[in-house]
Amino acid sequence: MVKSRFQSLNFLSSVITIIFIILGVNGLELGFDPQVGIQEVLAKNWEFIITIMIPSLATFTFKIIDKIRTGEFKLRIFLSNLWKSPNGLTQAFTVVFSALSSIGIMFSETVGADLAEAISTGSLGLILTVVVTQILNPIWHFIMDRRNDNNGN
Repeated sequence: MVKSRFQSLNFLSSVITIIFIILGVNGLELGFDPQVGIQEVLAKNWEFIITIMIPSLATFTFKIIDKIRTGEFKLRIFLSNLWKSPNGLTQAFTVVFSALSSIGIMFSETVGADLAEAISTGSLGLILTVVVTQILNPIWHFIMDRRNDNNGN
C-alpha cells in the first residue's frame, strides 16, 4: 500500500522547505531546518519545541507584523520571490510531482530539479526536453496503462 503523502516525512519536509524558502527570499528566517523541525515535533522533543521552535516562530511573527504595519508586505510579491530562487523552484516542483505520484503517475526523482534548472537557464529547448521526457511521457504512460486496463488488455 502506498503511503499517503501527508504521512510521508519527505513530502511534509518538502512542503515546509518551500515555505521556509519563500520566507528566506523575503528576508525572513525561522532559524531551524524544516526536516529537523518535523522530526523533532513528531518525536515530541519538547526541549526543541520550547527552546528553538517557539522562539523562532515568535520572532518570525513579529517580523511579519512589522512588514504588514510598514506596508512592505505584499502577498503577490512575497510569493513571486519564490521564482527567483532555484531552490524554491526545485522544492515547489518536487512537491507537485510528489503529490501527483500519489495518484499513480511515476515521475523520476530528479524531475523537480531538472525542470527548475531548465527554467533557470532560460533555454526553451531544454525546458521542452524536460517537459516532454520527464513530465508528459509519464503522464502519457499513466493514461495509456489505465485505458488498457479498462479494455481488459
